[in-house]
Amino acid sequence: MTAKEWICGSLSAMTLALSPQLALAQQIPAEIQKGKTVFEQNCAVCHGVAGDVGGVNTKEMSPVPSNFTDPAFWKGKTDALLYRTILNGSSREMPGYRDLLTPQEIRDVLEYIKTFRKS
Repeated sequence: MTAKEWICGSLSAMTLALSPQLALAQQIPAEIQKGKTVFEQNCAVCHGVAGDVGGVNTKEMSPVPSNFTDPAFWKGKTDALLYRTILNGSSREMPGYRDLLTPQEIRDVLEYIKTFRKS
């Protein structure tokens, strides 16, 4: 096998291996992808990357941050309520993000945290 054949074969194999991940990324709406980025930069330190309160600051916090993977969290929560919470904060531990995020970024984060909700 020549070097050229090996490289072409390797590239083809890598493309096939990545195809499912690339297809999945293309199926995720842009606002959720953007929301994920904003969440990871601003929210994950407390709420955890997986939305399960696994953040590095969680142990010292009172009240404990919301667990987005807990079905009980979602009871009675509307998009409007969650938007206002992100905008204005909810306690001394949860700051408001009105001065840090645009209204669109808040909507994107809201769409992203809804992906943690279990049916």
